[in-house]
Amino acid sequence: TLVRGWIDDDSFVALIQAADMLLLPYQRHRYDERVSGPFAFAAAHGRPSIVPSDTWMAERITNKHAAGIVYKRDEAVVEALALAAERLPELNTQAAGLKQSWRVWDGEALLRAVRQWAAGDGTDEIRRVDPQLPSEAPAAGSA
Repeated sequence: TLVRGWIDDDSFVALIQAADMLLLPYQRHRYDERVSGPFAFAAAHGRPSIVPSDTWMAERITNKHAAGIVYKRDEAVVEALALAAERLPELNTQAAGLKQSWRVWDGEALLRAVRQWAAGDGTDEIRRVDPQLPSEAPAAGSA
């Protein structure tokens, strides 16, 4: 399903849950440090994504914090989609294993924050944070 523009929350959740994967052909220069609400929400629901290189999302996939395929050239989107379809069972298994770490971040809260940010409300309070995943947290008493 191709979605253009804004949709209500219930429709958004239903689309993510019904999707096999997400194709997010973002412009790299806009998402090198920017968070994608749909990407984070998909990860929290165990769905892999196809994203461009040199983005925050690609960094998550490359570092095995999310499941998906990263493409380097815009012309390679179709090849990336074919590769993702071929590897879908493996990507789904990986995404299912990682989804709980994304739920720690609370995908619903992230979606609200992204919408707030996009609307220009409270942007001075929103900044990039890379919290440690539960498996990376230091042991109690260690520095």
